[in-house]
Amino acid sequence: MDIYTKMKDEFSPIFVGGTGRSGTTIMADYLNSHSSLVAPIHENKLIVEESGVRSLVESLSRGYDYKGNHYAISRFISWANTIRTPGFRNKTLNFLYRGTNRALYSITKKRIPAAQVCRAFSFWDFSLIGVGTSYGISHYDSCVEQFLADVIGETDAYGIVDTEGLIKPVYSPSTSDREELLQHSRNFLNALNKPKMLEAGAQSWCDDTPLNALYAHFLLELYPTGKVVHMVRDPRDVAASYSEKSWASSDLELILNRLKRQYRELIKVEESLPKQSFRSFRLEDFAYEPDIQKSELCSFLGLDTNGFDGSVTFEAASFGRWKKKFSANVAQIVERQLSEVCAHFGYRT
Repeated sequence: MDIYTKMKDEFSPIFVGGTGRSGTTIMADYLNSHSSLVAPIHENKLIVEESGVRSLVESLSRGYDYKGNHYAISRFISWANTIRTPGFRNKTLNFLYRGTNRALYSITKKRIPAAQVCRAFSFWDFSLIGVGTSYGISHYDSCVEQFLADVIGETDAYGIVDTEGLIKPVYSPSTSDREELLQHSRNFLNALNKPKMLEAGAQSWCDDTPLNALYAHFLLELYPTGKVVHMVRDPRDVAASYSEKSWASSDLELILNRLKRQYRELIKVEESLPKQSFRSFRLEDFAYEPDIQKSELCSFLGLDTNGFDGSVTFEAASFGRWKKKFSANVAQIVERQLSEVCAHFGYRT
C-alpha cells in the first residue's frame, strides 16, 4: 500500500506553541515521553510558517487567480526544498562548511554556530534546520511529491511572459475548495508522521513550532479534534533569553517591541478560542507543581497521567535570569515594557 494512502482524520494532534524561548521544546520532549504520543521532529516548519501548508491553503482557497495561485504553489515548493536539509543550498559550499565543522569538533568539541555562518555568508541560501533529514529524505520527498500531485491541477511547462518577465513553469491548482485543500493537507501530514508513530507505537503526534499558538485557528480547522498547548514563560526571562541568542536581534528595544506585539496577538487568540481546544500553561508551574500541572495537562489532552516514562523533568535553574542578565536601569525598562503582559499571565512586577 502506498505510504500516502488517503487517511481519515483519525489523529488528534497536539500543537505546542508560544513566543519562542518559552518552553515549547521541553514541553514537546515531555509529551514525547508519554506512551501514546510521539514528537516526530522538533519544529516542523512546513505547517504554519510562511510559505508552508497554512499559506498555501489560505492563498488557494481565496479562489482562482492564476498568478497568485502559481506563486503560492511555487513558494511552497521552494520552502519545502529550503528546509529539506540543513546548511547551504550550494553543494560545494555546504561540503566545505560541514567538513570544517567536523574538523573543528574533532579538535575542540565545538562547532561553528550556524547563525554566525549564516550572517557571514548572507548572500548564499542557508537553512538552520533540516525537516527532510529528520524525517528521512526519501520519505519526506515522496510525501511532498504526493501532496503537490494532489494540489497541482496543471503545470504549463511552456510558461508565460508577464510584467516580471518569463514565468516558467506555471502551476495551476487542482481546486480552490477549502475543505478539499484541508483534506489534502491532513493526508500529507498524517502520511509524513505515520512512520514515526508506528516506530514509537504512538496513537498520535505533536509538533512544537512556536508559531503554532499564533495560528491556532487554522490548526484547529485543519484538525478539529486537535489541541493547542500555549506555553508561557515569564516575559522578562523570554526577553533575556532572546537577547543572548546569536540568531536574534541585538537591539533590546526591538526585541521588547516585537514581544509586546506578539503577546497581544497571542492573548487575542487565547480569548477567542474555547478552553477545551486551546489552553495556556506556565513553564514555571511545571517545575514548582509538577504533579498538579501533569494532572491538568492530561485532563486537557485526554491522556493517562501514568503514561509518562519519567525521563523529562522541568528545571527551575533558568527562572529569574533576567535579574542577572540586565542592569538595574535596563531591568526597569524591561519591566515597564512588559508589565501589562506579565500581569495578564500572573507574573508579579
